[in-house]
Amino acid sequence: MIFKERPKQIGTITKSHGVHGGLVVITDEHLQGDLEFPEWIFIEIQGGLVPYACRREDCFYKDNQCMVVFLKGLTNKDLTSELIDCAVFFPDQNMETQSDSGFDFPGLIGFTVSMKAYSEEGEVVDWMDIPDNPLLVIQWREKEILLPARDQFVISVDYDNKQILVEPPDGLMEIE
Repeated sequence: MIFKERPKQIGTITKSHGVHGGLVVITDEHLQGDLEFPEWIFIEIQGGLVPYACRREDCFYKDNQCMVVFLKGLTNKDLTSELIDCAVFFPDQNMETQSDSGFDFPGLIGFTVSMKAYSEEGEVVDWMDIPDNPLLVIQWREKEILLPARDQFVISVDYDNKQILVEPPDGLMEIE
């Protein structure tokens, strides 16, 4: 749910590819054949964008409107079958140029954070790029909370008002 720029929808997952967790994505537009795959892509699941780390070395373009992507942690057909018909997004900056270091996965620094079940608001002050588990660093009640940047905890992001609605896991806000 965290990204530097608003992501750009590039296509839809149409089927699994092989037995090792590949996904066939039919793109909405012609893509450059030399465009590098980003470190992270986003898949729309139940109305929210969920980040997935790419196994970039395994991803490839079949042609200018079809690509095969492999995601870290998804290593067989059973795991990928649930993603069929989901929309796929690339970070918008990746559609133009790819930086030397690949896609940076920054937090939404400066956004106000509202939490279900709490009246006080917090603020995103930083992020931690932990492989397969990026974290938002939220300043709340004079302490820093590390919230996993997962769809189950980040309910919505309002870019216009720079606000995030989160539902932290039970007990997280009580940790000292």
